[in-house]
Order: sequence, then structure tokens, then C-alpha cells
Amino acid sequence: MADSQLSILETVKQFRAPLVSNILILIIQISLTVVAINILQPVVPLFNNQLLASNTLMPKIWLALLPGLSLFFSLCSLMLMLFSRSLGKTILTLFAWATTALNGILLVSLIRIVLLVK
Repeated sequence: MADSQLSILETVKQFRAPLVSNILILIIQISLTVVAINILQPVVPLFNNQLLASNTLMPKIWLALLPGLSLFFSLCSLMLMLFSRSLGKTILTLFAWATTALNGILLVSLIRIVLLVK
């Protein structure tokens, strides 16, 4: 049991930079969502599309979907990295940074929605 805990800690230490980046992105997303839910109008254009001008407004509580997706992707990524330690370090590093990039894209889309409404 102690060996598995030691290897889990070593895995987390190896991928400290992308994990810390994911946590910072999550904190920013959650903070922005809480502020946006308190100050924005009742409906926001969550699925803003130029081709479909109708039926694109959603209740503002749906803004919580973006931080929820980021949290889900981060946890799935962490679990996958912990359970597939037999893969090469390079592949796991690429996977960790790809998850960080995906969370960054979700953060940018949340910022875009908030600025579009405000």
C-alpha cells in the first residue's frame, strides 16, 4: 500500500506544472461564473452562432456548465495519468498539457460569453 501511495505522489510531482495550471484555470472559471451569475441578465447566449439567430439564449445558470466540464476533464485526466503510469512520461506530459489547453479554451469561451453579454 505504501508503494502505491509513493508512486502516486511521484506521479503528481512529475506533472506539477500542468496540474497547478488546471487548478488556477478552474479557480478563475468558478470565480468568473459566480460573479457572472450575480450580475448578468437572466438569459445569456451560451451557444452563440451567427447562422442560428433564434433559440440561442439560455438561462444564466447554464454558465456553470463550463467550469463543470473543466473539472470533469481535469479529474478524468488525473485519474487516467494515475492509472496508466506504464505509458511513457512524454505521452502523459502531452496528455496533461492537452487537458490544460482544453481547459484554457473553455476559460476563453466563458470570458467571451460574459463580455458579449456585458
